[in-house]
Amino acid sequence: MMKKIILLIFSLFIFNALSFAQVKDEAKKIKKDLAEKFFQKYPNKPVKIAVINFDNLSEDSRKASAGQVLASAIAEEFINDSDFIVVERQKLQDIFKELKLNLSGAVDEKDVKRAGLILGVDYLVMGDVSDSNQDFLIQSRITNVENALIVAASSLNIEKNRIFKESEAFFASKNYFSITYDKLISDKINLDIDTLAVELRHNLTKRHFLSALIKTSIGENDKISYKSDPISVTYNNNQTISVIAEETFKSINSFSVNYGFFYNLPYRSIFKLQFGPGMNVIKSSQRFYGDLTGWGTDYHFPYSGEHTYYTLSFNLDAKIDKKIWKTLFIGIGFNYYISSFKRNLDAGYENTVIKPYLAPLNKNIKNSASFIGTSLTFAF
Repeated sequence: MMKKIILLIFSLFIFNALSFAQVKDEAKKIKKDLAEKFFQKYPNKPVKIAVINFDNLSEDSRKASAGQVLASAIAEEFINDSDFIVVERQKLQDIFKELKLNLSGAVDEKDVKRAGLILGVDYLVMGDVSDSNQDFLIQSRITNVENALIVAASSLNIEKNRIFKESEAFFASKNYFSITYDKLISDKINLDIDTLAVELRHNLTKRHFLSALIKTSIGENDKISYKSDPISVTYNNNQTISVIAEETFKSINSFSVNYGFFYNLPYRSIFKLQFGPGMNVIKSSQRFYGDLTGWGTDYHFPYSGEHTYYTLSFNLDAKIDKKIWKTLFIGIGFNYYISSFKRNLDAGYENTVIKPYLAPLNKNIKNSASFIGTSLTFAF
């Protein structure tokens, strides 16, 4: 089972990486073409540049915010090239806002020089996006800020669907808060309960995130998890008593930290997969009873007590979220965890004589549990 889970995670991770590479690869081609043409004319390195948003010339490109998505991807490629010194996008946005200029390829000649002087760069990477049947036509250029002359230009077609998918991720909020109700569908310790979970998620990139999740059970389980065969305990002059031990796992609380990624689906939906380590706190009730014949004052039965187990776990969570409003999502998901801990039957300090007889029963328990649930998520 564990091998299947690892294979599933690896397959989905590769699928996600390939889908993300669609726009990244095109941005790399544009940057490479521009750089080669530029250095044929101006071989001196490094070069100070700023990448501004491309101008959206069509209705579809405006809907997809294609100019901003592409400019961000192209800027990342220039940043990774030591031949260029690139103005940070956030700094660029702040300066343009202060100058009351548009952060787009629609900047006119007089503003090109003005922006270049204030940014301290020699060249601006600009461009525009227009329609070409089922594609977007991307026309990019490097412009000299001193005289507004174009020194390198490139053009490329990209499928519209790629840009629309990338746009959904690009404009996703950074932080999310979720409330999830889960129904237990299977486990190995007879823990018949439902759970309620709250989750905080922070997007690290356009595809990857970290999350912290706290889960608590609703109500208490009343199904016996373990019942021993009668245990013959010998004491005082070979007298014996017969004891039965029972344990019922009543509730569970857990905390986990997860790494994950998401992939945009049609109809404003998102597939999300996350996995990571967790800590489970499982509470149980224990009961000891049996044949009363021959019991002495050294024994206090029937006896009931409680015990708390702390156990590490590995968690896997898969979910599909559907956007129903700008910052509100509803979702359905599947959660799976595995853990291992050692049973600890304890008849209390007044019945310590039977402790050696309980020791062989305290074996390792390997538990796995599966849940299905619904969630409500708020972006902020």
